[in-house]
Amino acid sequence: MAAIETKAKRKPNWTQEECLLLVTLINENKHVLRSRLGPNLTSQMKRDTWEKISKQFNASALTPRTTEEIEKKWNNILSTSKAEISSFRKQSTLTGGGPPPKPLSPLAETVEMVIGERNSIIDGIPGGIDSSLINQLVTEDSMCSIQILQEPSQNDTLISALPLSPIFSPSPVNVSSSSTTSMPVRAHLTSPVMPRHVPKSSVTGKKSNQEIIEELTIKKLKVETEYFEMKVKALKRKLEE
Repeated sequence: MAAIETKAKRKPNWTQEECLLLVTLINENKHVLRSRLGPNLTSQMKRDTWEKISKQFNASALTPRTTEEIEKKWNNILSTSKAEISSFRKQSTLTGGGPPPKPLSPLAETVEMVIGERNSIIDGIPGGIDSSLINQLVTEDSMCSIQILQEPSQNDTLISALPLSPIFSPSPVNVSSSSTTSMPVRAHLTSPVMPRHVPKSSVTGKKSNQEIIEELTIKKLKVETEYFEMKVKALKRKLEE
């Protein structure tokens, strides 16, 4: 019975001071957490930064929190603060008389420092996407090329598809609450394959090589569009949690 009661016991709610401490630590490390991954910034470096923030936070906070709890709380704070910042900016741009808008809370002001004052998703730009969401999609080895091959016939030479622009390899989107700061998409970079020359005589009465390339290009663009739409929807749902 005692074991059940211990398991059911939950940690105290976050205080305003703890929230402000967390956002302040994130602001000090935003050059790592908010930057795009690449040769000089790996996903492991970001994970190490979250671990460092967790240790710094627990050294000052009354209630110890795990790294996963800290990341989840940051995403919750980010979501609520964006709504407050958006409302403040809309009220500030209204013309005519009336009382001045309610100033931002210290927490929202610090969040604004983290995400930047020109964040398009806060400014209300139609179709705007928070740049931080895009950063979560990019990993150092997440790019690949799609190759489409046409089956050879008696008169045709094997035609390799035109080199397509790199896109993210479609993979299941993990929106688990236990890890809300990274969504790795793992793939390998493959070298583009140039289309081989096909004699005109071999395609007589069939689609030309140029027509095949154009069709493949259209298919590739559709795949890219559908994939990024899926990613954006998943990330928006993640922010709403």
